[in-house]
Amino acid sequence: MKFRFIFFYVICMIGFVSCAQETQFSSADDSPRNRKIAQAPANSADGLAAGAEKQPNSSSSWRQSNMSNEPRTPPIGLPQKLDLKKSDPANATTPVTPQQILKSENPFRFISKPEKKHLIASLDTILIQATMRDVREVSEPGGLRDFEETRGTRIAKGIVAPQLGEDQKPTPGPQAGQHLFDPAGLFKWYIDDPKVNHSFSVQLAMQRQAETEWFEYSNNAFFPLDGKGFNEGVDGRNFHFTTEMALDFNYDPKQRFYFTGDDDLWVFVNGVLALDIGGVHGARSDKFSMADFVTLHFPDTSPGQKMKMHIFHAERHRTQSNFSIRTNIIFKQKHYVYHAKTSGASGAVTYTLVEGPTGMRIARETGILEWNPSLTKTEEASYAVEVRATDSLGNTTTQKFAIDFKMITSAQDAFYITSG
Repeated sequence: MKFRFIFFYVICMIGFVSCAQETQFSSADDSPRNRKIAQAPANSADGLAAGAEKQPNSSSSWRQSNMSNEPRTPPIGLPQKLDLKKSDPANATTPVTPQQILKSENPFRFISKPEKKHLIASLDTILIQATMRDVREVSEPGGLRDFEETRGTRIAKGIVAPQLGEDQKPTPGPQAGQHLFDPAGLFKWYIDDPKVNHSFSVQLAMQRQAETEWFEYSNNAFFPLDGKGFNEGVDGRNFHFTTEMALDFNYDPKQRFYFTGDDDLWVFVNGVLALDIGGVHGARSDKFSMADFVTLHFPDTSPGQKMKMHIFHAERHRTQSNFSIRTNIIFKQKHYVYHAKTSGASGAVTYTLVEGPTGMRIARETGILEWNPSLTKTEEASYAVEVRATDSLGNTTTQKFAIDFKMITSAQDAFYITSG
């Protein structure tokens, strides 16, 4: 009997020691299972998996665990609500990047960028828009030989053909081979090509001569592209550039056109050559009468009929740069034109002018914004503009900008670069 009691006591002690060891192992910090849970970040995928491993698989146990104030991780298999606004606990000010979970960025947006500043002048000013191209000259790799090299300094007629090409650009004429080193290169003078030129949009302001019908732009230091493009020049002046204008007007038999300048200058009316002062030369003058021109080339033209004038100019030599136009032709103007464009839309896009100055309008289907302001201002001004685009699904995107106007105060301010 005593032996049975001793045997039972020994068995109980062995069981007690075994349970104590098991308990000590389960709570040890270096347990492989607990080490995995401790090292996994709280919000990482590994952390979620490790946390789920600790939770019971029954939904009733999950509900009981959520009765405590301590956050719990739902067991595997239960739906989890995704909170895009949740912050990273390592840095409470840094939100979780939505793109890491779901790409939700709206691609419908404006891709066109309006100019910040445009020019407005008085009733006594006509603004004419010009495209100017700074040309790479012969001393530069890939430059055009006829910019700086010359075949004499004189007026050379016949360099361009008597009619514009189909693209409304000059083409080599019957005398081009005698006066140009590279007649075929003429095509590159007035075509955008980043290898040989940089293009800029420039406004020239023609001022009315006091109490007359005549408007004039005159500049004996005509260097609108100083510091721009290739900037090949002397003493801070950027020579070697071309000028192109396309101007609309209504015919009047009294109209005259005068030009003084260097180098090449060609004027076409309705695609036909009206004035030819080609060649590398100093300041030279010439003129023509619209009545004489119309009688010769378009005898059926009536007063008031719409016509178009193209002006092509080139400054090709580092000596001087003069440019002067004097005329009583009233060229039509659009002081402000901006083409609003979008990308990423679903279906057709319509455009609405939300805010803008009086008289501004936008084409609903094309997004072309136009404004012909009243030219009675004598001070600088700024106007806020807001354009809204809407696609076929009702998605919208807006663009806000300001139009700032600069007044002309002297001949030195008479050209104004608006882009490029």
